[in-house]
Amino acid sequence: MDAVGGMDQKAGGVWRIRLGCILPLAVSILFAQRRIDSPNVSSRMDTIQSLVEHGTFCIDRSLRLFEVDVVKINGRWYSDKPPLLSVMGAALYWPLHKVLGWTFANHAPRLYVILTVCLVGVPAALGLWLLGRCLLLAGCPVKTVGTTVFLTGAGTMILPYSVTFNNHVPAAAAITAALYFLLQEQKTPSAASLWAAGFLAALAFNLDLAPGGIALAGFGFIAAAKPPRGKRAGWYVLGAVIPLVLYGFLNWLVTHDFKPIYLHPEYYNYPGSILLSYDALKRPFGKTYPAQIFHMTFGYRGFFSYSPILLWGLIEAVWRLRRGEDRLLAAVALAIPFLSAASYASQTGGMAGGSYGMRWLLPATPLLMFFTGQSLVGGLSRRGRTALGVAAGFSMVVAALGVPRPWSSNIRSPITVLDNLAYFGQALWPPAKPPVYWLVEWTSLEKGYAYLEIGRWHMNHGFYGEAVGDLERARILDPSRSNLIDYYLGICHDASGSPDLAAAAYERLLAREPENTGAWNNYALALRRMGLRSQALAALRKSLALDPNKVFTLRTLGQLCWEMGNREEAVKYWERALEIAPEEAEVRALLENARK
Repeated sequence: MDAVGGMDQKAGGVWRIRLGCILPLAVSILFAQRRIDSPNVSSRMDTIQSLVEHGTFCIDRSLRLFEVDVVKINGRWYSDKPPLLSVMGAALYWPLHKVLGWTFANHAPRLYVILTVCLVGVPAALGLWLLGRCLLLAGCPVKTVGTTVFLTGAGTMILPYSVTFNNHVPAAAAITAALYFLLQEQKTPSAASLWAAGFLAALAFNLDLAPGGIALAGFGFIAAAKPPRGKRAGWYVLGAVIPLVLYGFLNWLVTHDFKPIYLHPEYYNYPGSILLSYDALKRPFGKTYPAQIFHMTFGYRGFFSYSPILLWGLIEAVWRLRRGEDRLLAAVALAIPFLSAASYASQTGGMAGGSYGMRWLLPATPLLMFFTGQSLVGGLSRRGRTALGVAAGFSMVVAALGVPRPWSSNIRSPITVLDNLAYFGQALWPPAKPPVYWLVEWTSLEKGYAYLEIGRWHMNHGFYGEAVGDLERARILDPSRSNLIDYYLGICHDASGSPDLAAAAYERLLAREPENTGAWNNYALALRRMGLRSQALAALRKSLALDPNKVFTLRTLGQLCWEMGNREEAVKYWERALEIAPEEAEVRALLENARK
């Protein structure tokens, strides 16, 4: 009977391992985002497009759906993200572009899904499988391993971030793989295992600099902890050399130095830069670094607040550190989240981007869950099981709520779970009804910004009248955002048939921000609809002078010149647009029609 029971438990554990591994991959396949709603993703996709279609890291000719998370170097635009993930994406995109003829201009939704599943969903599944192998190497029973792997796949930020293109999930998988080879080497000493651990830890650094760098250094100490220390450290370093050289080479191609792109403040010194804006100058997590670190870990955006199941791993790591068991590994597990939080707080002034939970610390998940699994060995008391069940249930609900919207704005409420609930309420019951506004009034730290976000959602979904009301409310509550508010008001007025009100909004904006090319273009369109073609032409020429390579400006200039009878000039603008973006079918059609 005991043998049968043991077999049943083992079968149940194996089933949970498989389910835990498959879940993020299945979610990635089913729900991978088909459109970009984050500057972070846009920045990486622009680099992938440019590498394959134009052979350069410069993204001047990419889609550039957002002009955030970018830098300007010698007058040209580049992503500010570590380059490796984009290079890997380019390797996937290259055959699709060269063999099937796919382009970002015409096949973007399919490309987003393929790139996300292959470079995020698959690594998530592999990382979870390796986590299970690590726990088995640590001597955990199969049932415990199954429970831990399932909770990691279903109850941490790995789940919501499996549906969007990001570097944090593959970095977590690389850290898990490095851990596996370290544990394997402790069981069966092998130079190859030390080499693999060094290679994978350095790969994690390449993907996600702060947590990957901490893991690389920490695992190096573990590798060199046993004699012969020099030889063991040598094999580890030898494995790390290739990814580190690759990091330096890729960085050099962009900046001509080895310093991370985002640590060059001079590259963000351009009109409209997010790092020169009000958002960059405030500190949304608190006015001091300790306050920021607290909110990143245990506060309203806390890594542990959103996945309390990680607290079991945190407590186990602290306990083992004090007892001297697996001291170095426990120290690494504790260092990754807290030192990463401190690093980001010191670098960015508290910004975390519009995202669900604290994605920056996601790569710490596997190590903490490794200790969570070990804390479950030997069973728990009744109260312990109850607490674990509550924490697991809460973690899974929070993780699931992030799947439809991993790039939460954090504005309707600083608690991104509530922010997502408010967003879903608005999306399922448009226009926004009193419960959504009540949540904003009760919880938002920045009500003006919240009304701006609600207004932007209304604008994007065609509720222009409601959007105007929200935006005007936002202007009263938060005059510091008048530039963005006027930009959106211009769009809403124009779309609702009031180009005169749109033009007035753009005039207010351009008086404050005269180098905003998007505003000049939209202003020109409003003037054109009002029949003021000469003024529209002047506005477009001003925009082109600010950004000579913007295809939209060139195309619209050509159309306006054609309407005004300047056909030779129109053809020149369209030819220039095609030189920059040969795949632009609309421009090509205009040019072919002009030459008939």
